[in-house]
Amino acid sequence: MEYTYLPLIPKPLLNDFITGRVIPFVGAGFSKNAEIFMGLSIPDWNELGKLAAYEIPDYDYDNNAIDALSYYLVVTIFENEIVFEEQRENLLTIAKKIDIIVMNNHLITSNTTLLQKYFGFQDYVYQTAQHTIQCIVQKNLVENTEKLTEYISRGKPKYARKMMRIGLSKVFDLTQEQLINKVNSLPRWQGKFNFNQDSNQIVLNTFSEVESLIDLFVERYTRSDVTDTEYDTDVKTVAEPTQIN
Repeated sequence: MEYTYLPLIPKPLLNDFITGRVIPFVGAGFSKNAEIFMGLSIPDWNELGKLAAYEIPDYDYDNNAIDALSYYLVVTIFENEIVFEEQRENLLTIAKKIDIIVMNNHLITSNTTLLQKYFGFQDYVYQTAQHTIQCIVQKNLVENTEKLTEYISRGKPKYARKMMRIGLSKVFDLTQEQLINKVNSLPRWQGKFNFNQDSNQIVLNTFSEVESLIDLFVERYTRSDVTDTEYDTDVKTVAEPTQIN
């Protein structure tokens, strides 16, 4: 049997009916004042009960609207085998913080998880990582650059994020020959990579070697001029040039 009113009731409200979480507030006179289309009318409480009773097979209405409406919901839900799934994520969260600000068509946020989930930030990260790979290809430094693409396509966004970090590296200012000389002469990078002696290019055999290449471009390791100590510095800010008086 087709039910007229069941599709009009939101599923969360139907679920609340089933779990006994609905308290009806009856006020027919208030709804009677609503403005609706010409030729239609708003039913009062008793008329609403009659309309629901009319939809229930073999049901005699006895002017008990709440009974008719309750019976209508139970009969229609079970007859149509409506199954409700638990909504595990909050539909609306009110908290003392701001996750995102929309200003002049710009999204401002520090919540990268939110961006990845709802705003396609993960696609942006992957596209930026691909652009970074193209910059490496143009340096003619790596023989098998497909290993770089394989690295960022491993399923987790963290690999693409690692790759995109080297996009503005000052290492790109060096020539291919200068970079090869640095890798072969600096103790930190000696033995880190395999080379094709004919093309004088790096050959990446493992993902670990890809990450070493990333470390090279982001200049992860910094050496102190004072103590000659090498530091693992993940984040760096370029210092102002020293002025000699």
